[in-house]
Amino acid sequence: MRCFPKIPMAACRWLGASLATVAVALLVACVPGAEPALAAPTFRLVPDATRIVRLDPPGAFSEGGMLVRVALRATNPNPIGVRLAELEGELWLNGIPAAGLRFVGGLDLPPRGAADLAVEVSVPLGRLDALLGPLTDAVAGRPLAYRVDAVVALDVLGVPTRFPAVTIARGEVRQADLLPAAPRVSFDPATTGVREARFDRVTLSIGLVVDNPGPLGFVLRAPDARLRLGDREVASVGVPAVPVAARSSATWAQEIVVSPLALGVALATQLQTAATGGAAAIDIALLGRWELDLGVLGRWNAPAGLLVSGRVD
Repeated sequence: MRCFPKIPMAACRWLGASLATVAVALLVACVPGAEPALAAPTFRLVPDATRIVRLDPPGAFSEGGMLVRVALRATNPNPIGVRLAELEGELWLNGIPAAGLRFVGGLDLPPRGAADLAVEVSVPLGRLDALLGPLTDAVAGRPLAYRVDAVVALDVLGVPTRFPAVTIARGEVRQADLLPAAPRVSFDPATTGVREARFDRVTLSIGLVVDNPGPLGFVLRAPDARLRLGDREVASVGVPAVPVAARSSATWAQEIVVSPLALGVALATQLQTAATGGAAAIDIALLGRWELDLGVLGRWNAPAGLLVSGRVD
């Protein structure tokens, strides 16, 4: 900043800051019966980017919880650029208060321009009981109504300006990936194989990797699964409760003892070859029905059929 000759630089800086403060004060000052010259930004909910990022329902998980991302489009109606310094308020879902919402750090809004921001909101475990109805609707594929009430704070030329709390955005979101679906399951090569093959019994180890890429956590079961080797169903395998949190993976393994009489000579010979390190590749599959326990949100049963398939080498 250039200053007048013989005026100290510190005084020059003070003068510049004072002038900026006066300019902003004049901009936001009211005349009787008129609106403030500086207007608050307007906000619009962006439904395609607003979503439940993670929901691990109570009842299925001892540490249940929910993370919600609220996407907003902020528009500056003023003829000068402003900086959105802070949003602080409350997120409502279907008219029920869900959690406090806060954005800090600043977002530059050009004159009469717009910018996007996303706020992630952690919903406390204690609030989930009150939200049971709306969440059940969302998991069933029905829309979830979002509302954001907040105080807005702007920074203009270093001068903070706060606006009273109002509803800044609302809208409905239908989130397709909350609908329960059959999980992604594969045999774990590290824990699947023939452990022992004797004349009176064959011991198999069955290991599964369960991948849950979606936002809805669940407890996986398959109580009446059947093990098939080659073209023979050789044993019953009850997959017990396997908790799989949202956007995570889990593993399960179990040893199964099968009578050689149930295998037949050819299959028993192949398994014995595999047990001794020989080259033997045998098709393996689990048949049955997946059950997803969603805790307080209920249960979902997949159609009966092939659960997972692979090869035992």
